[in-house]
Amino acid sequence: MGDSMTTIQDYALNGGSALALCVLLFLLYRIVRRRIKLLNSSPIAIHLLIVLLPVTLFCSDALAQLNARIPDVLLACSIFMGIHLAIRLGDVWLFDVLLAHRKNGGIPQVLRDICRWLFSTVALLIIVRTLFPEVNLNVLAVSSIVVGYILGNATQDTLGNLVSGLALNTESPFVIGDWVTIGGNTGRIVDMTWRATRLQTKTGDYVTIPNATIAREMIMNFSQPTTVHACVVEVGVNYGVPPAKVRQTLIEAALSVPAVLRSPAPKMRLGCYNDFSIDYRLVFYIDDFELKEELSTQVMERIWYYFKRNDISIPFPIRDVNMRQITPADDKAREDALLKTRSGSLDRIELFRPLAPDVRRQLATALVERVYGPGELILEQGMAGSLFFILESGRVDVSVIQGDRRISVATLGEGDVFGEMSFLTGEKTNASIRAMDDCVVLTLSHTELAGLLASNSRLADDFAVVLENRQTAGNARLTQSGNDKSAEKTGGGAASSSAIGVRIRRFFGLPSV
Repeated sequence: MGDSMTTIQDYALNGGSALALCVLLFLLYRIVRRRIKLLNSSPIAIHLLIVLLPVTLFCSDALAQLNARIPDVLLACSIFMGIHLAIRLGDVWLFDVLLAHRKNGGIPQVLRDICRWLFSTVALLIIVRTLFPEVNLNVLAVSSIVVGYILGNATQDTLGNLVSGLALNTESPFVIGDWVTIGGNTGRIVDMTWRATRLQTKTGDYVTIPNATIAREMIMNFSQPTTVHACVVEVGVNYGVPPAKVRQTLIEAALSVPAVLRSPAPKMRLGCYNDFSIDYRLVFYIDDFELKEELSTQVMERIWYYFKRNDISIPFPIRDVNMRQITPADDKAREDALLKTRSGSLDRIELFRPLAPDVRRQLATALVERVYGPGELILEQGMAGSLFFILESGRVDVSVIQGDRRISVATLGEGDVFGEMSFLTGEKTNASIRAMDDCVVLTLSHTELAGLLASNSRLADDFAVVLENRQTAGNARLTQSGNDKSAEKTGGGAASSSAIGVRIRRFFGLPSV
């Protein structure tokens, strides 16, 4: 009776110790996994190991009373689960942490799974050979072959996907991160398992394709052997525009988009002669297939603005004929109204106030309208300029380069002007002007003033006084806004009206005073 009580107490003590250790290990795991995220990759294996270890340490003797081999089985399970967990954590640490930022893509999941299975199988065989030497592995091998044959016939599709996955990894037609088209599905390779390959489309959807299907399909890879990809946009142009002019305009429009590659350079191809237009194909190159649609849209937008500024029209492909009689009087009235509006714009500009009204009206006829889209560069700092700009609508950003940074110093709106110093002196522009919205500007070339100044050279001094006043006022605004260095960059205020007058006379070839 006393021995029975002692045995029961021992069982209770060992069971309680196992339970206490199990609870302690669970609590320790919950604390540690918050700091070591790697442990979250194999929660099931860790939980099983936490249960097996206490039972193996404290309950083996009690369980041996039931069957003498139970302690060996528990030890074998604990060792195998520990090795399996180490292999799993090593796999995650190596490929998902250490090599996560490799440029040539990650290791396909199917290879990682196979390697883990091989290592686990070898570990299992060693454990069985060591702890159970009486087990005949030859019989086990024959049994495995029979079971494998049965499973192979029952899972032909699954094995076909596995073999295809191995073949794809051997040939490497793509790697994780590549943009591909497979069977009509275009997307980026995000994962490859032993059964299937998963794509993420440009719309954010995931497409899972069995490996056996991929092995039978044509694969188009947009990321190998190079990420450079050609894009094509088509546009129809009026028959009256020379192809050479269209070629130059299209290439300039493409190059105005920063992400378009300069090498290889954009190309223009004449497509065909249609009923209403000549069709042209613009070919330009990018190095990120994911941005193809976005960059094509930007190029098409720039083409519209460049065509508008260069008086190139895109004909309307319609057959309906709407007859409307326009008399010479109508044309004259429309031209007079436009001239009156533009003359009014010049009347409000301080620079042209020294001129007589009829002279300003004459200059108004020489104004040329230009349209710029958001983000387009109108003037670049350091360029040789000779145009005067009047902002009819929209907003522009004025910025200067200070050191290695570009600083925005002002925003101009409707009715503002810019480019006057380059317009009158031919000097390089001291700031960059970029459109913030759709902008309509009127430009005036310095050649329109040449004859006027030749007949009345004293106007050069009048212009110089206005430029000095504008420079002084502009630098004062910059200083008040805290951009002292920018003020120095844009002129500093050192130039007097007499010095500016000398530069104007030199630019227009006038005699010095």
